[in-house]
Amino acid sequence: MKVGYYSLIQYCPDPAKLEAASVGVALFDPASRQFDFKMAGVRRVHTFFGRGQIGSDQFADLMGSFAVRLKRAGKGFATLDDITEYAGTLAGEIVISPLRPVAIDVFDTRLVDLAAKLIGWKERPVADPDGRSARSRLTSEFKKPAYQKLIQQNVRVTLPSFDQNLIMPYGYQNGRYNLIKPVNFATPGDAGLLGKTGLFRQEAEELYEAGGPHGPMQLVVVADFKPSQESVKQHVRKTLEKAHAKFYTAESLPILLAEIRDHATPFDESAGPPPAFGLFIGDSAS
Repeated sequence: MKVGYYSLIQYCPDPAKLEAASVGVALFDPASRQFDFKMAGVRRVHTFFGRGQIGSDQFADLMGSFAVRLKRAGKGFATLDDITEYAGTLAGEIVISPLRPVAIDVFDTRLVDLAAKLIGWKERPVADPDGRSARSRLTSEFKKPAYQKLIQQNVRVTLPSFDQNLIMPYGYQNGRYNLIKPVNFATPGDAGLLGKTGLFRQEAEELYEAGGPHGPMQLVVVADFKPSQESVKQHVRKTLEKAHAKFYTAESLPILLAEIRDHATPFDESAGPPPAFGLFIGDSAS
């Protein structure tokens, strides 16, 4: 069994008081240089500091922006010193505790176990207690003024191999034109999990190779899973990412939202939204 190292991600509004609420866990495997993290919701902060400390939306924005930065930094972590050095650069309300050793058998399993024990992490973040689907949460978020000039709705694209027009629910420009599709893998439908995964893999490959009025494109899948589908989720993630798709779950949705707010290119509102009709391959007419 290998030895890995974990750190607690903590919300510390007043460093002078040395008081912090643990809101995340990061895990690093030096042998494989694998790094990942899990984060909980605002409930832990409210339990520790009280509800008046920070609002749910403000906390989600704060953690989403931090998660984007940590995910990018994590791609460059090769040694324990790299993580310690990065932690030393954090001067805001979010800090990372010193590394601690832990036995690792399966990386993802150990990370989930640590998150559950240390921060009460669940498949859906505490910040979303009503269990809304990815589609309904995106609809709610994209109504906010912050996304008004960043998100286009009902975006029409054409895939030459399918010889068919598609209408994607949302699109935003960030290098490539990113087409967002919420998908519910908890109820796979007639195609089954393998069929649905293969379908979206093909669509991701086609979109990545195709061009259009918006330029080079990329599929962004925001997926719902049951808590018991952890292994299925990892398989779907690897399959779609190999096909050049971006992949997010209910838990990591704040990372996508922060990415859009911080890095999406505003579009020209005078052009107006694309027409709202058509089907995405795999959707039913209902």
